[in-house]
Amino acid sequence: MKKILALLFLLAASNAQAQTNSCDKPVLTGNIVVSSTTFLFTACPIATDDADGIVVELDGVKTPFTMAPSGPANAVGRVPFNVQVIIPSNGNHTVRTAPFTLSPTGVRQEGPFSSPFVLVFAKATPTTATTNHPR
Repeated sequence: MKKILALLFLLAASNAQAQTNSCDKPVLTGNIVVSSTTFLFTACPIATDDADGIVVELDGVKTPFTMAPSGPANAVGRVPFNVQVIIPSNGNHTVRTAPFTLSPTGVRQEGPFSSPFVLVFAKATPTTATTNHPR
């Protein structure tokens, strides 16, 4: 019985270690080349701010996303919010995020914005050869 309990404990511990928090990944900075019009990422405000959502600013245009956190806080107290941007055209697009809370009357109260990063959108290189046919 002790061996079974020890094995279950080891499995539980290894599962806990295998689960990673998105806020533990490197911060997005500089230019990021993408070939899809949808870019998924995680914004990580401090958990004690008790954010009601995230404002995503794309090229100066703000879009608020009211949502619950996407998971628990990491060891340094940052909580993940999974968000996305839709890239409107080829070229460079600057992205910033900010947490917000809602007042009792529903007014959005924005916190400070993150450092910017740039999505460089370019169509992907074709991956298949053409076929040629007589006209």
